[in-house]
Amino acid sequence: MPSTYPLLRRAAVLRVAWACLLIAAPDRLIALVGGRPATPPAVLTARILGVRHTAQAVVTLIAPPRAAAPGAAADLLHAATAVALAAASARWRGTAIADALVAAVFAGAGLGPIVSVKHRKER
Repeated sequence: MPSTYPLLRRAAVLRVAWACLLIAAPDRLIALVGGRPATPPAVLTARILGVRHTAQAVVTLIAPPRAAAPGAAADLLHAATAVALAAASARWRGTAIADALVAAVFAGAGLGPIVSVKHRKER
């Protein structure tokens, strides 16, 4: 098992904590990060993302080798859509940038094992 799988597991645990925040207190989190009160659609969106993060964490904890690439792809897509939202909406820019950064960090954790395995094969 590559040494980066523990990183995937630690990231999955952090992902669960992040998901709990998104599900339990999305209005406070959005207001804190974005500096404005959350709207009902934003609260619902945050909770849906929390459920996605929870599901991804569970899959990652069960099968880290197989979850790395699809999980990283989901996180990169998430980051890209958050960047698009930041570009399109001044109101949601701060929240979207913060969300993109979180998604990019999770994507990096998912890409670590992929890069590590490819690097070992090239040696």
